[in-house]
Amino acid sequence: MQCGYIHRDIKPTNFVIGREQDGDLHTIFIIDFGLSRRYRYLIAVYLSLSSFH
Repeated sequence: MQCGYIHRDIKPTNFVIGREQDGDLHTIFIIDFGLSRRYRYLIAVYLSLSSFH
């Protein structure tokens, strides 16, 4: 999912497993957006994980 923010504090304690409205128990949520920032530009360039060797 994309919502126009950069989290900037990804670490294990900022992930929780929970339940979505449809009852799926295997949903991972990212929490604690205290250090997040909105993208400066509406058009962003995304790098796939395969770009990093």
